[in-house]
Amino acid sequence: MSALAPATSAESPGEQLPATAPEKGSPGSMPYTDVLPSSPSKEGLRLRGSNVSSDAQVTATTTALPWNKRIMRKRVPKAVQSLPLLHKPERDPEGPWHHEEHKMNEWMPLFQGKSQSVLSPEKIPNFFAYYIIIFSMWYAHTTYVIRYEADDKLHRLFRLATICVFVYVGASSGGWDLANIREWESIPGISEDDASTHATSSFLTVVLSGLALRVMLIIQYTIVMFAGHKVGRPRRHILYPIISLIISAVAWIIAASIPATTDVRCRVKIAILYLGIFWEIVSSFGQVVLGFQIPARPADVSECFGSLTLVMLGEGFVGVTKAFQNALAGIGYKDGSLYAHVFLVISILYFIWGFFFSHFDKDDGVDAGRSWVWELLHLPLLFCLLLLLASLVNVVTITAWGDALLDVVNEFGTAINTYAATGQRLDSVRLGRLSNFLSRIDLVPDFQTQYETMVNLIDQTKNMTVVDQPGVDNFTVLEYQYLLQIVVSSAQSAAVDIPKDVWGDYYVLLSSNTTNPVDDALYPELSNIVFSDVGQLANGAYSGARWLFPAAGVVLILCAFRSLTRYHFEGLAQYVVNGMQILFGIVLALLGLLNIGPKDAVDVDRFAATGEDSGTNPMYNSIDAVAAIPTVFAFYAIVTFGSSVILWAAARKEKTKAAGRRFWSRNKKADLVSPDSTQAV
Repeated sequence: MSALAPATSAESPGEQLPATAPEKGSPGSMPYTDVLPSSPSKEGLRLRGSNVSSDAQVTATTTALPWNKRIMRKRVPKAVQSLPLLHKPERDPEGPWHHEEHKMNEWMPLFQGKSQSVLSPEKIPNFFAYYIIIFSMWYAHTTYVIRYEADDKLHRLFRLATICVFVYVGASSGGWDLANIREWESIPGISEDDASTHATSSFLTVVLSGLALRVMLIIQYTIVMFAGHKVGRPRRHILYPIISLIISAVAWIIAASIPATTDVRCRVKIAILYLGIFWEIVSSFGQVVLGFQIPARPADVSECFGSLTLVMLGEGFVGVTKAFQNALAGIGYKDGSLYAHVFLVISILYFIWGFFFSHFDKDDGVDAGRSWVWELLHLPLLFCLLLLLASLVNVVTITAWGDALLDVVNEFGTAINTYAATGQRLDSVRLGRLSNFLSRIDLVPDFQTQYETMVNLIDQTKNMTVVDQPGVDNFTVLEYQYLLQIVVSSAQSAAVDIPKDVWGDYYVLLSSNTTNPVDDALYPELSNIVFSDVGQLANGAYSGARWLFPAAGVVLILCAFRSLTRYHFEGLAQYVVNGMQILFGIVLALLGLLNIGPKDAVDVDRFAATGEDSGTNPMYNSIDAVAAIPTVFAFYAIVTFGSSVILWAAARKEKTKAAGRRFWSRNKKADLVSPDSTQAV
C-alpha cells in the first residue's frame, strides 16, 4: 500500500475509508496545536497513512523536530486593531449599554485597585471617616464603569486620570485628622502648629481629589449620553446620575471653600462633605426604585467588587510578610510562636477568601434591589476586613518585637547597674544573647563597644566622688541615652509608629550633658523619660490589636448577610452555612468585651522597678499568652470545616436512608430492609 493511501477501518479490514481529511477536532485528526513541518519526511508521511493513533503520530513527528522548534512551535497569530475614540452603544434601550466584547480588559479593575491605598490614620474614627471618602469615590466610579465604560481611547485616558486621583488621595491620608483641621493662625496663643497645617492640607487635598473625580464622571456621563441619543437610547437613565453628581460636587465645593477659622466652621465643613456622600447613596437607591438604571452584567459587577476584595486580601499577605521579615531582621524572638502565628494568619486569610468566594459565581444575576444591597454591604464589610488585617499584622509584630524589646531593655539596664554595684560582668551566654539581639539594629556605637566603654568608665570613676570627676562622662546618663536609642531603633526596624513625643524625648536626651558634675535630680527624670517612652510605644502597638475579635466577628456576620442577599441555599445548607457564620461571628465579636478595663499594655512603674512588663488589660494578656490569633483561627476553622462535616453527614444520612441502611453501618448486606417488613433480612 502506498504511503499516501488511506488507512483501513478496524471493524472492516478490507474496506477503505474515504480519502478525505478528517475534520478538525475529530478523533483521527491531528490536534491543531501540533503543527507538522512544511516539508514532512518520509517517516512522517508513512505515519499519516498507517493505523497508528494520532497521539503516536504527534509524538513521532514532534520528536523528529529539533529541540528548539519542538518546545517553541506554537505562537498565536493576532492582528493589531486600532481602538476607536468611543464605542457606539447598543440600540436596545432595555439591554446593557455596550456589547460585551467592547468592555475594558478584565484585568483593569485589579490594576486600578492597587492605586487605592489607605495609609491608616491612628484613630479608628479618623480611619473610618477617611475610608468612607475613599469608598464613595470608588463606588461612584464603579457604578459608571460597570455600565458605560468600553475599551476605547477616551475611556483609557479617563482611567489614567482616575488612577492619578486615587494615588493623590491615598498619599494625602498621612496627615488626615478631622479633629485638627482648624487653621493654626486662628487659634489664640499658637504661633505655628505642624499637625494643624498637615491636617488642613490633607483635608483640602482629599476634598479636591474627590471633586476632580466627580467632575470627570459628569463629563463621561455627558459624553455617553449624547452617544446614546444618536442611536435612539433614552436620556433619563443618564440624566439622573449627572444631576446627582452635580449636587454632590456642589457640596464638596462648599466644604472646600468654607474657611476653617473656628470650631463651628470646621464642623460645618465636615457635615457638608459627608452630606454630599450621603446624598449619593440615597440617589443611587432612588435610581433602583424608579428604574432609572441601565442594567449591568452580573459578571462585571462581581469582577469589580471581587477585584477590590482580592486587593485587600493581598495587602494582608503583604503586611504579614513585612512583619515577619522585620521580626527576622530586627529585634524579635524567632521561636515557634512567631512561625505558628504567621501560619495561622495565612490560614485565616484563606478562610476569609472562602467566606467571600467559595459559593460565589460571578455570572449569577439578581434583581436591582438585591444587587444594590449587596454592593452597599461591602462598605462596612471591607472596612472591618481592613481592621482585621491591621490587627493581625499588629499581633504578629507584638509577638516578635514587643516582648523582645522589653526583655532587652530590662537586661541591658540590669547588666550595667549590676556591674556598677558589684563589679560582676555579664557572662558569655548573656553577653552573646544581648549582642545577637542588638546587632540587628543600627546603634552608634555597637553594643560590644558601648558595653566595654561603660565598664571602663565605671572602673575609672568607682573610687572618685562627683567633685573629683569634672569633664568625665557620667555612665548613668550614657546608659539612658543608649537605652532610648535601642528603643527607637528597634521600633523603626519593626515598622512600629513612633509618636512625636518619643522623637522629642529622643533628641532632648541625646543633647543632654553627659559629663560630670550632673545634678542628682536628673537621674529620675531620665529614667522616667526612657520607661515612659517604652510604655508609650508598647501601648501604641498593642492598641492596634484591640479590634481583632470584634472585626473578625463582624466579618463573619457580614459575609453571611452578603451571601443571603444573593443566594438561597437549598435545604439544610441555608441554616448550616449562614447560620454558623452568624452564630460564631456574634460570639467572636462579643470577645471584644475583653477590651473593657485599663488600656495600658505595660505598667511602666512596675516595669521600671521590677522588670515585670504585664499589664492588666484582658485583651492584651490574651495576646501575651499567644491565644488571640489561635482563637480567631479556631472559630474560622470550625465554621469552615464544621459546616462541611454537617452537610456531608446530612447527605450521607439521606443517601443511606434511601438505600434502606443504617447511617453508620459498614455491613451493607446486613442492613438491607425487606419491602414488606421493618426487620433486617
